[in-house]
Amino acid sequence: MSLKSKKVTFNDVEYEVREITIGQVLPILPRLEDETKAQEAQLDIMRLCIAKDGEPMGDEVTNLGLFSYLKLAEEVMEINGLKEVGKD
Repeated sequence: MSLKSKKVTFNDVEYEVREITIGQVLPILPRLEDETKAQEAQLDIMRLCIAKDGEPMGDEVTNLGLFSYLKLAEEVMEINGLKEVGKD
């Protein structure tokens, strides 16, 4: 199986943004539609999709600066095809 990934650098730190698998995203999807749970669901996606030094960042994503987090969130949306969802 070949999943997409992309290396990006912010503030001299290299990250790898990875495509999420269906098995990873299915438990998260229902929470994205619930306004009270959507932010945590988005954070869970970031935890799974962003890697540093070859390993998923997991909870470390909460230590990112806002600028880096927002830029990486854009990359996560793009690599997972989420930028086009809802643009019909």
